[in-house]
This record gives sequence, C-alpha cells and structure tokens, in this order.
Amino acid sequence: MHFADRAMAMPFCRRHLAALAVLVVTVGGAHAAVLYSVTDLGILPSPFNVLTSASDINGNGTAIVGTSGGAPEAAWLYSSGSLQNLGTLPAPYNYQSAGDGVNNNGQVVGSSTANPLGNLGFHAFLYSDGSMQDLGTLGGLDSVADSINDFGQIVGKSTITSGKTHAFIYSDGSMADLSTLGGSAGTSEASAINDNGQIVGVSSTSAGSNHAFLYGNGTMTDLGTLPSPYNFESGATAINNNGLIVGFSTTTNAQRQHAFLYSNGILTDLGTLGGANATAMGINDEGVIVGYSDPSGITDPDAFIYMNGTMTDLNSLIGPGWTLNSANSINDLGEIVGYGVNPSGANAAFLLTPLPEPSFAILLVVIGMAMLRRRPITGTS
Repeated sequence: MHFADRAMAMPFCRRHLAALAVLVVTVGGAHAAVLYSVTDLGILPSPFNVLTSASDINGNGTAIVGTSGGAPEAAWLYSSGSLQNLGTLPAPYNYQSAGDGVNNNGQVVGSSTANPLGNLGFHAFLYSDGSMQDLGTLGGLDSVADSINDFGQIVGKSTITSGKTHAFIYSDGSMADLSTLGGSAGTSEASAINDNGQIVGVSSTSAGSNHAFLYGNGTMTDLGTLPSPYNFESGATAINNNGLIVGFSTTTNAQRQHAFLYSNGILTDLGTLGGANATAMGINDEGVIVGYSDPSGITDPDAFIYMNGTMTDLNSLIGPGWTLNSANSINDLGEIVGYGVNPSGANAAFLLTPLPEPSFAILLVVIGMAMLRRRPITGTS
C-alpha cells in the first residue's frame, strides 16, 4: 500500500539474553535501559525529500525498502549504507512508486502509478537485478504488491474485471485470484506471505463485514475477531514462518482497535500502550511483534515491541532525540524499521539495531536486585 496508507536464528543464549534485557526494563520499574541504536536512513534528493517511511527489512538485514513522500512519491531501497531510488515502471505508470516488501534475495515489490490526471490507476511491480517488472492485474485497472517470500512468490491486491478488489498470488510468471471469504462478489487483499506459502490479509465476509484471513492449501480461512467490544472487523498484517499471525481487531465502525496475535486457532488481545488503539505490523520467527499504539492521553502513536507478554514503548528503549511513531517490520536479528521524527524535527525512516547484550552474570545480578525490590519483607524470629 502507499505511504499515505500506512503495516536469523540467533544462538539460544543470545535470544534469551535479549529477552532478559527487556525483562530487566519491565521488572525494574525504573527508566528503561538503552537497548537499541537508531540509524536515520536518510532522504532521496528533491523532490522526494519531504518525508520517508521504511516498510520492510529482510531477514539477513541486508536490504530495507520504503517510500519517500511528497508529490510524487518514490520507492527506495536501502542497502550497504546507501539509499537508492528504484524509479517507476515505464509509461503510463511512470508518475510515482511505492516500495512495500523485500526478501532475502534483495527482490522488492510495490506499485507504480500513472499520472492521477490520466485516471489510469497503478500496477504492481517486482524489482530484481536492477530492473522493474510490471506484474499486470487480475483483469481490472489496478494492482499493488505488498509482500514477497524467499521463493519469489508475491501477494497483494488487484481489481478484477468487475472492478472489485481481490487478493492475488503471483508465482511462476502468472497472477492468480484468491477470491474472498464471501464469494467473488466480495473484496479482499493479501498483506503478507511466508516461506511456506501461507498468506494473510483481510476479506469481506458473506455477512458484509471485513475479517482477517489465512490462505493455505487452496482454502481461505476466516480468523474471526477479538471478543467484544473489538469484534466488529479485523485484518491480518503479517505472518512468520511458524504460522503466527498478527494484525488488528476493531470496535463498531472502526472507532477503536487493538492489536492481536493469532496462534493455534486463538486470537489474543495484545492491548495498547495505555491509549485506545494499537496495531501489530510485523512479527519475526522468534515471535517478537512490533507495531504502533497511542499512549494514554496522547493522540500521536508510538512504536512498540511486544515480547514475553508485555508491550513496551520503543521510545523508552532508545536514547534521546528521536520519536518513533511506528515500527513496521522486524527480522530475526531483532532489527526493526519504521518511521518517526528525527532529532532535527523531520519525518524520517529509521533502523533500530539491538545493542550488544550485557553479560549473563550482570543480567542475573540486575534481575535479582529487581526481584528483591519487589519481594514483600517478612519478619523472622
């Protein structure tokens, strides 16, 4: 989707040290430690230098994709410390572009748009080996590619001949219609695909509402919603290679929404940072979730990380200067990308890199002290 719409197998000891580090922050109750360094991913040259957002990071951390805002927008790829404008498809879809997904092979997907005055719509693209390929449509005017797995399978949305929008999978040179939960007359869009070919997104149902779905083995399954009051509609935004799914579920008329985790047939409410709303945007194979939520009394969202049953504001885990508004993707190295406001006050895309963990012995001491502070004092004779 367009910018305006926006979402490693570490050694055992390293994974659990990272979890312990967050536990120290949670249990200690004091000001959180600095656990991430922040990298400003920069801006493209004018006229694409108004604002920028990172949409996705690949599993090995070698490529980040996003979109620079302004009029027009531009898809970009960040690799080896530099930002590259990916350009557009040939005319007539050469007005602007948006970058949405990237895989471990550095292949990027997104959409490229015709001049809006021409009313010709937009087409999904695959960028690979320095060239951009038009993926076409399902017979209608428009298409958008949102995600690509390491086998080159691509998912997104496209209009069909009737003008309805349907989820698609593009594989082996052809685009296939995934239909909807409510039949061909409904609408749907796919947001993510994992390396097992499982697809998630949102679809209209026969009852007329929109629900998150999981598509696999030729079948689209309705994931339902969270319990009341967040049981009006839902949408799935990401799926990891273990089949864990994240997204959001809303109240009536989508006035408020909560982030969810779907696992073993159960939707779990992840809560918020204290405000009314939260949306989960990404999940890695370790089950660590990122997204955005509004803190209590604050209307602008903050980026969050959810692990070990706790949602933590990522702004509390970095040094001063930045305001992180949304975390859109996390890989298995624990690297996180999204957008926020940099120390200069400009809207900017960021990369969060976990800092080296403290030694295991130091962590045990800190956690032990934190637990002692929390333990009730009992008298002895």
